[in-house]
Amino acid sequence: MDLKEWWTWMHAQPFGSETYREWEEMQTVVCRLYPGQAEEVRMALEEHPNAGYLHWGAAKPEALVEAVRKTLVPDLDKASGESGTIKLEFVPQPCVAGLRELGFEVTGCFVDYWSGLEEGDPESRDSSPKPLPYLIRPLSAEEAGQASDVTKACSGQSRGFTGETAEFVSEWLEEPHARIIAAELDGALCGLVFVQIYDWDSEKGPVLWIRELAVHPGYQRRGIGAALLDSARSWGREAGAVRSFLAADTENAGAVRLYERLGYRRSAGEGQINMERPFG
Repeated sequence: MDLKEWWTWMHAQPFGSETYREWEEMQTVVCRLYPGQAEEVRMALEEHPNAGYLHWGAAKPEALVEAVRKTLVPDLDKASGESGTIKLEFVPQPCVAGLRELGFEVTGCFVDYWSGLEEGDPESRDSSPKPLPYLIRPLSAEEAGQASDVTKACSGQSRGFTGETAEFVSEWLEEPHARIIAAELDGALCGLVFVQIYDWDSEKGPVLWIRELAVHPGYQRRGIGAALLDSARSWGREAGAVRSFLAADTENAGAVRLYERLGYRRSAGEGQINMERPFG
């Protein structure tokens, strides 16, 4: 079976990591395929130097742990001269204990937050805000390297977050219906928010996705994060979005307080659990 057919099968399952990534994004990626038993689960290990991303799909979540135990772990234990980390996303809660027994640890638990984008929302917003001491503006393509440095300075503020490369920043600027909004103070780039609008055909209306908010630690607690989110929400509203979505690590208390203060409310459910396992 080729990778495309494998990918199609995984996408069709009720459980899995591939809730958003399309086949076209995977055509240039080297993958090692791992079948499960009785067509209950399939896995594809996306291989990179010193890292691997385990994509998976399953008819029932408990099949994931058994497949990892019988096929992936023996391969990892045989690896010689190599070391790195295997990342596994969207882990169902019932699988966490079993994967911990196999050497995986939780690196993040991201819960969904939603908010409307009505003009003047939320009600508590100051109707006559004071002038800002910093400049809020779109990021230019030439600033990709500086933007990367800002995100990397925020490494570890959410579990598993290590910042973005300049290449990723450049690619995001080229995405359809996407933007990076920057904060500048005294000529220095000090904060960023990555946003994109999706679900244009939804009956509920288009969604403004707040993918990432990063404020350099040296500039935090000055209202920059709130100003960036305000600007992002205004841009989304003007572009046609009617609601906004973001995901936050449950242990990033400061970010969660900010989101709730700006009107975001947590959705029911366990959220997205991510795990990692070292090898080598």
